[in-house]
Amino acid sequence: MKSNLSAICFYVREKIMVESLTKKNYVSTENLLPNKGGLIEANSLPTAMLTQSYKAGDILISNIRPYFKKIYFAQENGGCSNDVLVIRAKEHTNPKFLYYVLSDNAFFNYSMDTSKGTKMPRGDKIAIMQYQVPILSLNTQIKISSVLSDLDEKIALNNKINNNLLDQALTLFKEHFVSTNATSEMLSLYEFAEYINGAAFKPKELSDMGLPVIKIAELKSGITDSTRYFSGNKDEKYIVSDKDILFSWSGNPETSIDIFIWTFGKGILNQHTFNVKSKFNCHWFTYLLLKYHKPTFIHIASNKQTTGLGHVTATDLKRLKFPFNLSKIQNFETLVSPIMELYFNNLIENRNLANTRNTLLPQLVSGQLDVSAIEL
Repeated sequence: MKSNLSAICFYVREKIMVESLTKKNYVSTENLLPNKGGLIEANSLPTAMLTQSYKAGDILISNIRPYFKKIYFAQENGGCSNDVLVIRAKEHTNPKFLYYVLSDNAFFNYSMDTSKGTKMPRGDKIAIMQYQVPILSLNTQIKISSVLSDLDEKIALNNKINNNLLDQALTLFKEHFVSTNATSEMLSLYEFAEYINGAAFKPKELSDMGLPVIKIAELKSGITDSTRYFSGNKDEKYIVSDKDILFSWSGNPETSIDIFIWTFGKGILNQHTFNVKSKFNCHWFTYLLLKYHKPTFIHIASNKQTTGLGHVTATDLKRLKFPFNLSKIQNFETLVSPIMELYFNNLIENRNLANTRNTLLPQLVSGQLDVSAIEL
């Protein structure tokens, strides 16, 4: 049996004083990550005195461009912008179950189909509450949530481990290459690696099948699905695969300038994102070298920022130099590789866990998979 979404939840329209918020508990469409990627810290707080409030257990959804699939299960009380929907479970509805119902791709597809506007579509709040959801017992909801939460908790644990592994690797990098006596040779970041810019695509080249086109939005959250695909012919140099180092050096400096290890299989890189190839077969050193310089890249891009955007150029990379000792770099590569390979393997495991969760989610929510035998 199904009913309107309004049978199990409602919109929250409470207010909170902005002065009581921090960048960690303020949510806007900018710090909600695409593809159900969660939340990052906000860049700033609103200037108004009051803003929309939320509580732990509420579900926050960006109502702008629903195809970005920005959703977050609130872990604490806080505030958010008016472009974020705050949805709260009614009595006899498990909040985490509600979160998974709204995380289903079917919900975001429905939200797009009923949205208003073309250039920047917004979800229709009335239509959203008419979305059809299964009416299940509270016990069944909790069992479904338990299955999916186990996968999400493993993903969160891997992320926590990886944060520690990356901190260890960067600490080793600083010990070996920062504040040490320079060698006679100085090499620039540009000379050390090749930076391969992504391809420019014409709208008519894109379709709903082929290789996923990797843009900055996908880099920030990981690409399990894409809004654009390419099935034509482009130079092989634009194709990326697992473990490639990708450098986004254009966009909003605080949220877009970053370095990534790619972990989502084959894709084709969009322009303004770069595949970085070490010229000396020192893959992990190259990644850590760029990661260490990330604050510098953000500073450079911020100083060039116009209309919210900034960029790093080849000239900037030529100016950034470091002491070059190939033997020392190769020894460091050997030292740090076990740490970074574990880091990479955790990313791959998270990809597989997320795929499993996304496959199970619609089957569990629809009742296609029976959870009656699960013991809590």
